[in-house]
Amino acid sequence: RAPTGRAGLFQRCDGGVFCELGQGCVDFPAVLRWLKGNGYAGYTLVEQDVLPGMGSPKESARRNREYLRSIETNYITVVAEGAA
Repeated sequence: RAPTGRAGLFQRCDGGVFCELGQGCVDFPAVLRWLKGNGYAGYTLVEQDVLPGMGSPKESARRNREYLRSIETNYITVVAEGAA
């Protein structure tokens, strides 16, 4: 859900817009089911902005990978190069 009104980048950062996977309001299992149900079989990409308090980019990538693995079922396969 996008914040209403006009807000600058820093206000949006404080509002949880750039949170890690599973920490916001997006239902990722539902999104992945929809993609598969509509015939999509390609790759998806996770882009993560790392903000103060989130640790290093590598730590954030690991948490995102762990979240994806936690919801992994027959509709996704987690491939994480360089984030081991």
